[in-house]
Amino acid sequence: MASQSPNKSAKKLQFKQKILSTISGNKNQISKAIMESNQPVSVGKQTRPNSRLRRIEEKMRAADLEIDSDSDSSNDGWDTDLDDVASASEEEYEDPLKAMYINECKKKGMTPVSHYVRHFTDKGLHLSHLGLGSRDIKIIAQSLVENTATVKLDLQDNRLEGEGAVAIANMMKENTTIKEINLAENRIRSEGANAVAEMLLYNTEMLSLNVSGNDFEDNDAEILSEPIMINFHLQTLNLSHNKFSIIGGQFLGSAIAQNDGIEDLDLSWNHLRKKGAHAIAIALRSNVRLKYLNLSWNGFADDGAAIMGETLKYNNTLLELDLSNNRIGVKGAKALALGLAINDTIRVIKIGKNPIYAEGCCSILEAINRNPRTVIVDIEMQDILIDDVCGKILEEITKKFPTIKITHGGFSNNSGLKSIKVDPMAVLQEYIESHNLRIIDLFNRFDRDNSRTVDKREFLDGMKTLDVPLTKDQLLELVDRLDADGDGQIAYGELVSSSRGILLDKRTIKKKKLAADKEIEELAKQADTTSLSPVIRSNSTSRKSIVAAIAELQDKGLLAPNASITHGAHGASLSPRKSIAKLEGINKSKALASPQPRSISVVSNKSNYSK
Repeated sequence: MASQSPNKSAKKLQFKQKILSTISGNKNQISKAIMESNQPVSVGKQTRPNSRLRRIEEKMRAADLEIDSDSDSSNDGWDTDLDDVASASEEEYEDPLKAMYINECKKKGMTPVSHYVRHFTDKGLHLSHLGLGSRDIKIIAQSLVENTATVKLDLQDNRLEGEGAVAIANMMKENTTIKEINLAENRIRSEGANAVAEMLLYNTEMLSLNVSGNDFEDNDAEILSEPIMINFHLQTLNLSHNKFSIIGGQFLGSAIAQNDGIEDLDLSWNHLRKKGAHAIAIALRSNVRLKYLNLSWNGFADDGAAIMGETLKYNNTLLELDLSNNRIGVKGAKALALGLAINDTIRVIKIGKNPIYAEGCCSILEAINRNPRTVIVDIEMQDILIDDVCGKILEEITKKFPTIKITHGGFSNNSGLKSIKVDPMAVLQEYIESHNLRIIDLFNRFDRDNSRTVDKREFLDGMKTLDVPLTKDQLLELVDRLDADGDGQIAYGELVSSSRGILLDKRTIKKKKLAADKEIEELAKQADTTSLSPVIRSNSTSRKSIVAAIAELQDKGLLAPNASITHGAHGASLSPRKSIAKLEGINKSKALASPQPRSISVVSNKSNYSK
């Protein structure tokens, strides 16, 4: 038989004492009940033998015998169901914070969050997308105050709101172990902004903060600007998908100018516009720390791009700049190119989804090609078609810099090459929709340990088991895109974010198509088929809209001979003379197929040309 060690005896003694203190709140009544074990215990109108008390007495006596015996003796009677209780008690004793959380939930009449209980001591604690409300977060925050195991806390996409944000902020004032915290998409609004600002003033150990998608407005930017200005320990700050406008951009610009800690700043999906861009640009001239800056989806237009281009001439710390989808045109691209022709530190420039056309692309590529000190390794011009001239410059750049990565929308139809680049995320989204899947369904196939994250290799292996029509290179591009923070892990939130971007693009295209169809219908309604010279009036400045409308009306027989079309000037993208040439070409092609010749006169706001 195995010997009974002193340590084990001490533990059993502790357990015995705990039984005595937890069986009932009144020890005298328990002792009296044990002494009167031969008497039945009354329960209401019924009586039953106190067999439960007898069993407890027997187990306690067995424990006494075990403790009183010599260290080399053993007791077979100790091997009872009491071991299960003892092990549970010991486990609770070893993890008091978890026990405190569970007991607090019971007091509040709430169900403990099982995922939190299972991963309580994880270094990266992922509690995103669990639907946690402010009541849940308050109890979790209490148990996290003294947690020294967790370094990264992810609470993205829950229902914290302002009250929950206050609880987390108060916890972070005392907990200096957690270095990264994600509060994105929790609608914490102004109450949460005040709590976050106070947290940044007290906590000087936090390195990363994500408060994206929380409905912050300009007054919240003012509240956050002071702690951002003086907190030199924070390195990563995400303020994207909020409602900051020009004024908010000016507050944040002033804070960034004096901050000497933040290296990675995300201000995408706000409304900073030209003046906000100007405030950020001024900040970049004095800030000597910022390396990664995302300003996409802010409506900078050509003026904002020109300001950023001028700033690139002086800034020597920025490594990556994202200006995607900012309504930047050819003029803005040329102004930005002037800065890229001089800058010798920036490595990644993103200018995709802007109407800069092939001419703007050529300006940027030529500027980089002429810069002998450029260190650019990645140029992203997503969804922008280039022509043969750009293609030749691109070939020169790739010969000079073999490792450079250049992404564009493919070659236009009038070029020698007509290949269009495939967006791997769009292909994956199409697969998910066609198979009636949800994002969570797809992710769970790869996430075997239910940790809400998978490494790149697991994701690639999982994708290979599916019949998604992607090449090896496209899969690698997809993985790099999903691993936005470059930590080698793909989180569920990163997949959801990329999917939302694709869906948003689809909705935008659909809205534009519906608007164009509506315009054509309105033009058709205005056409008077009974008159020999009907007049169609439109304020559209879109060449494609006018040409498409004419073609459709002619096909339907709604456009009578000698029809007059009055429209707004096309602007810089299409001169009145080119407009006439385009309309004449359509008219001639229709005339060949129709026995009755047709003539069209076009009346512009500036000139009148007729055929």
